[in-house]
Amino acid sequence: MPEGPDEVCALRRRLLSVVAAGRLDAIVSLHTEMVGDAEDAYPAVQVVESCWREFGTLGDESHIRQAARPKVDELRAAAESSGLPWARAVTAALDSVRGLIDLDVGDGSGSLVQVIGSTYAAALEFDQNGLAAPKGATSWFSFEATGQAAAADRIASMGHPISKEDLFQLRIGAGSDAMNYHRSLKVWMRQVQT
Repeated sequence: MPEGPDEVCALRRRLLSVVAAGRLDAIVSLHTEMVGDAEDAYPAVQVVESCWREFGTLGDESHIRQAARPKVDELRAAAESSGLPWARAVTAALDSVRGLIDLDVGDGSGSLVQVIGSTYAAALEFDQNGLAAPKGATSWFSFEATGQAAAADRIASMGHPISKEDLFQLRIGAGSDAMNYHRSLKVWMRQVQT
């Protein structure tokens, strides 16, 4: 476990990245299910899950993330070329997953920017396509900003080492927020099909 302030900061930056990407990974699964094979999303979802497992002290799983990179890139290319109205939101979600993969290389600060920026890009796609924001939010962008700010505040206030309970609460929060994206994408898909 990291001991110095730089290592603790890097750990917290990584945790915020996992929370942010975890807020979006459900739309990748729904998209792949809609276009034919839900199992295609497995590598992208596993990238996020492998990060959570590492924080749960199950050991280094960077090899899983690195092995998933070609499939994540393939999924992104397929989504981008699909011509579906929500393709940019899905590619943004996959870009956040790619950012998680890249956290294993170098100091990870650029990857944090990629993850966070990609989640905002997905939120903007939901706004620009007129999807109703989740309850209590004025827009998808504000929903994303508020959720990430709350996660960042929570992470900054956590002790070191981070407790399993704190990790669990972050993971549950990200999953709950992911379901807002999931439900809204379902509505969007239904609108397109009618």
